[in-house]
Amino acid sequence: MSSSETPAAAWTCPFCPLACDHVGVRVGGAAEGLQLVGGPCGRASAMLAGFGSAVPMPLAEVDGREVTVDDAIGVAAQRLGASRQPLFGGLGTDVAGIRALYPLACATGAICDAAPGEALMHGLRALQDRGQFTTTLAEVRTRADVIVFVGGLPLPTAPLIRERMGIGDPQVAQRHVVLLGPKPGDDAVLSTWAGAGVSVEVLPLHGDLFDTVSLLDALVAGAPR
Repeated sequence: MSSSETPAAAWTCPFCPLACDHVGVRVGGAAEGLQLVGGPCGRASAMLAGFGSAVPMPLAEVDGREVTVDDAIGVAAQRLGASRQPLFGGLGTDVAGIRALYPLACATGAICDAAPGEALMHGLRALQDRGQFTTTLAEVRTRADVIVFVGGLPLPTAPLIRERMGIGDPQVAQRHVVLLGPKPGDDAVLSTWAGAGVSVEVLPLHGDLFDTVSLLDALVAGAPR
């Protein structure tokens, strides 16, 4: 490590829904980019390449007028105190930033609108329409013996999904991974997951995705308990 580098610090990756915390970021010299350390991830490495190691000076505006950060914080505190339901938009920060913002939003009754928030809204609509059941990666890793991917493998969005789910690890003696409605190339990728303790299966859609999931729902509802 050169004298201009600092060791990798504990870090939660913000670049996909997995929120991996087993990797870190190494900060180099001012002209160098940030580097992912502790494990490979193509998505995180590509995203970090867009950030330099030099810390940019923060900019702040109030009503279109450039001000100091301290002045902007003072004005924001005044306006939040006088607001009944503020809106926090954009949310262009990392996991630590969101964790700091969350208690402020709760304290002020704010609405948080991430940009872009389309993916989040899909989950909220499902919750409103039919309800929702969630799990954790740790539960999947230690309990799930059947894992179903619907509509394709999420590798472009979550490259380490296989590792985080423990597919191929010995926590569960036998796992069966089903891919319902594969995207081009998914079946070839899934075939490489098969091995000791892991079997795989690819099933085409029966109609479109909505029809297929509705059929699956009906079949599960009618299955003997």
